[in-house]
Amino acid sequence: MEGNGTDSGGEAGAALRIQAVTRVQEDERSLFVGGPVITLVWGAEAGWPVRYISDNVTQILGYSPAQMTAPGHCFVDHVHPEDREQLVRQVEAHLASRAANWEQHYRLLTREGQVRSFYDFTQADWNGDGSLRQMRGYLIDQTERVELEARLRTQEARVELALAGADLGLWDWHIPSGHVTFNERWAAMLGYTLSEVPPHVSSWELLVHPEDRARVQALLRRHLDGLEPAYSCEHRVRHRDGRWIWVLDRGKVMERDGEGKPLRAVGTHLDITAAKLAEQTLRQTSERYQQTLAAIEQGMWEWHVPSDGMVWDARAYEMLGYADQAFPVHLECFKQLVHPEDLGRILEHMATRLDQTQGFSVEFRMRRADDSWIWIESRGRAVAWDGARPLRLLGTHTDITARKQAELALKTSEARQRTLIASMTELLLALDASGCLREVHQPEGFLDGFASLAEQLGQDYRTCLPAPVADQFDSAIAGIIGDGKAREFTFALPAPGAAAAGNVTADAAANSRHFHAHISALADGEPYPSGYLVMVRDISDSIRTQQALNQLATRNAAMLEGAGEGIYGVDGEGRCVFINRAALEMLGALESMVLGQDTHALFHHHDETGEGYPVARCPVTLTLADGQLRRIENEWFWRQDGVGFPVSLTVTPIIEAGCRTGAVVVFQNQSQRRAQEQELRHLATTDPLTGLPNRRYFMDRLEQEWSRLHRFGGQAAIMMLDLDHFKRINDNHGHGVGDQVLKAFAEVLRQGVRRMDVPGRLGGEEFAVILPGASLDGARQLAERVRRAVSQMQVPDALGQPIPVTVSIGLSSFEPETPVSEALLTRVDEALYRAKTMGRNRVEVI
Repeated sequence: MEGNGTDSGGEAGAALRIQAVTRVQEDERSLFVGGPVITLVWGAEAGWPVRYISDNVTQILGYSPAQMTAPGHCFVDHVHPEDREQLVRQVEAHLASRAANWEQHYRLLTREGQVRSFYDFTQADWNGDGSLRQMRGYLIDQTERVELEARLRTQEARVELALAGADLGLWDWHIPSGHVTFNERWAAMLGYTLSEVPPHVSSWELLVHPEDRARVQALLRRHLDGLEPAYSCEHRVRHRDGRWIWVLDRGKVMERDGEGKPLRAVGTHLDITAAKLAEQTLRQTSERYQQTLAAIEQGMWEWHVPSDGMVWDARAYEMLGYADQAFPVHLECFKQLVHPEDLGRILEHMATRLDQTQGFSVEFRMRRADDSWIWIESRGRAVAWDGARPLRLLGTHTDITARKQAELALKTSEARQRTLIASMTELLLALDASGCLREVHQPEGFLDGFASLAEQLGQDYRTCLPAPVADQFDSAIAGIIGDGKAREFTFALPAPGAAAAGNVTADAAANSRHFHAHISALADGEPYPSGYLVMVRDISDSIRTQQALNQLATRNAAMLEGAGEGIYGVDGEGRCVFINRAALEMLGALESMVLGQDTHALFHHHDETGEGYPVARCPVTLTLADGQLRRIENEWFWRQDGVGFPVSLTVTPIIEAGCRTGAVVVFQNQSQRRAQEQELRHLATTDPLTGLPNRRYFMDRLEQEWSRLHRFGGQAAIMMLDLDHFKRINDNHGHGVGDQVLKAFAEVLRQGVRRMDVPGRLGGEEFAVILPGASLDGARQLAERVRRAVSQMQVPDALGQPIPVTVSIGLSSFEPETPVSEALLTRVDEALYRAKTMGRNRVEVI
């Protein structure tokens, strides 16, 4: 009887455990059924047949659970072909090591053939004999984030192209001799001038990072041997200042001998250091997922509706900066944590969705323990009902702050791009790889009288442009595909209303519009262009001016006086024969001082750096020699008072009776454009509120100082400052007064440091200063002066009463062997923290 009782108790216990496991599985499946997380169970057989998969697979991949679990249906068949082999190898390796769980990223194909990106957290269930029973997986759809990041990178790349065009270093390698022709950008990318780089392949080989050299040579050899259609490799090369930069090195054999041996290869270098640093930062800041829900960075919640009681797991508390179970959660507590602007929308959304079985999803802000706000995506559904009334809800919280910030960054980038493009007077076209119009910026009045290109989005450019112009586009794009180099050309269109082809009137031909087109590739990191950026400038006025100037030398010099551009003519020896008033005003000269003089020696004698400009390189001299029209964007003229200014100029030969007798030069003062570019650089590196360098510029200077010390030795210090109780100032006096305090503090800091020091605002009320050449004792004295000056600041509140302000300061010295982005900043931050914890308004040194 005793034995029978024991057996009955064991059976009952096993039954209870089965019921508990079943309850957990049902809750888990109810939790994930409407969200972005697919839960599934794989069999251990080949191809990983799916034994169970959550219902939301239909919403995400388009397949029903029955289709996914059908006999003979294998999960690996849904994996993207490019990811499949690697995924299988990784899983086999994990299983071979008897891993309990692992994580991986890969892409799946939907039923419609679309590609979606997933993060997968997998757990292996092992039998007692060591054999694999099954695998359980949690798949998070990350497609939206991946596409958002890709769009942001694409927007930034297009803005960069619009501002500066393709920024590639070029190389042309004669393989048998080893001779390589590099361009200026290739050398400048590494901190050299072209003359400092020997034109030999060894110049490149010696600069490649030792750890990358074997891989680079192997990839290059595969292409040279004809095993790969092209060469492409990301690797590091040494910069002149000693640091390593990342380049995307691409090339292709352009010529082989009769035996197939390579003779000549051409390629490019693209500086991808910033992208690599971004990847490194992303790897360093991403946290490994914990088991199940903790592993996928989601907090779980449960809501008992009748009592308004709630239960959060540890992750839900952690998102808000609290310890697990730091306080009891109920509906009113939850409302207090939600941002006031979002609360009404949440309650209304939940009220309209709670009576529906498909669940709800809503995004809102919640207050953290440090009073900052984070964005939360909350998903949930009712899992227990009392008739039509929900009794119990399960759901998840996901921290989507990063996505919201990325969306904001994208919107900001798009707004900046729109502002930039709207201010341009050129026609801009974005074409996809097949030549269809995807984006159009057509300024008002541009191509006035012709069809609006904006109304032809999605059409092939060959159907939108006149046939002769489309032929020029074809030729340019074919050349870009061949060598990757941008193309420029000019074309003309008859005036609106001109007769049909073959019947153009003389007046219409005289009024034809002339255009200059520049086409560059949108590579997007792929071997071949993913599209093309076209910039078209109306140069009709310049063409008409030049045509008039060709007649001006013999007909009517008075017409020059109405031109706003600087215009002068030279004879075959480069002596000035005429010059207009605009040119004289820009040069600060009298006509008598210029006529008959050598114009190169008079105002074109030195370049921007002050070095002599050889007359043999002068574009006017070259045009006089070969009769070619030249357009130069970056030249430098000198006024009679010794002040230089940048110009763009066009040099047109004068042909009389079939002979070159001189040239006409049309130039424009580019000082205003230069100033605008300088302003853009200033805005990109300066904090708009305080006028101090922003975090990006400060970190660049910090890296430079570390590199200098690492290479040449010496000493330096870094100071980190944080205004005490600044949040209290904002709360008590308002953000407007808080901004005044920040400005006043920035001025005290600017006045208190040395001219060689680099102050910067890292964010909020946190500032830092790089102190080159400073010892810790000297840095401490300077910090104390700043601290005292801050305590004496007079910033009035709304009633005119001074607001007491103090600052805590941490100090540390540079150590060349310490990585800047890690231990150095951590050490000075520890010193600052010590100053805070020891009473504030003090200086601490580590």
